[in-house]
Amino acid sequence: MEEEASHQGPFQTLISITELREQRNATWVLIDARHDLTDSRAGHAAYEGGHLPGAVFAHLDRDLAGTPIPGETGRRPAPSVRSLTATARRWGISPTTQVVVYDNDAGSMAAARLWVLLHWLGHENVAVLDGGLRAWEAAGLPLSRSVPRPAHGTFEPRIQPNWLVDTQHVRAILNDPHAVLIDARPTEVYRGTRTSLDPVAGHIPGARCLPLDAIKASDSRLAPTRTLVMRYQSLGALDAPVDTRIAYCGSGVWAAQHVLAMTHAGIAGARLYVGSWSEWVASGDRPTQTSVGS
Repeated sequence: MEEEASHQGPFQTLISITELREQRNATWVLIDARHDLTDSRAGHAAYEGGHLPGAVFAHLDRDLAGTPIPGETGRRPAPSVRSLTATARRWGISPTTQVVVYDNDAGSMAAARLWVLLHWLGHENVAVLDGGLRAWEAAGLPLSRSVPRPAHGTFEPRIQPNWLVDTQHVRAILNDPHAVLIDARPTEVYRGTRTSLDPVAGHIPGARCLPLDAIKASDSRLAPTRTLVMRYQSLGALDAPVDTRIAYCGSGVWAAQHVLAMTHAGIAGARLYVGSWSEWVASGDRPTQTSVGS
């Protein structure tokens, strides 16, 4: 897959390897957000084994999630504004900093989650490295084991609440025929025919399944913009009111890539249900569905 045309920053959705190499300067902050959902230690171990030169590390559970509350929240609720702000400053982020985040591919582990959270805090100049570490290595570019110690940033949050939605918001749109609720999990998990980490199988009533493989190219990058538009158009997302274009998954990680992809494709207003399925079923009193085609 060829890279799309290069442009001058700031970068707010995707950035190519070429753009990163040609335009990066000493003020940019590069963040490694690799994670393995089955092993919380794997991401940091991979970072220690080699990362993009100058990159700091973001841990999904420690940095990008709050403390879960049994029976109330999902596995990875949003972090508090205070804690995420402190973390952003520790990474060296200031108000005008260009931030580039990456993981192993187009953002699903967990660069897109960080991308959404920083936009939620009001930091617009943040982009996901298209193709991530895999594309970097495929290009024959070097890795580093040196851990940087960035100067403390001066970031101040300007909360943009429309990036995230809660369970109350999702429940309110269930009967809206124009709403588009996208389930990012594999089709078998969506249908309830394959078990997941959650005690209840199925999906949120009315949700439409679009696994992440459908929006990615074979080389781990996001699919071209025209393909993304076609995928989301087939779900009705282009015609949905902006406050009802919502993506979810198991714990609000994979689904963030849908928010990134829609935003990159010019489909405004995409939002992340950060609690996702694990929060939806936490209390045991919300409707679920397993029927195919629902």
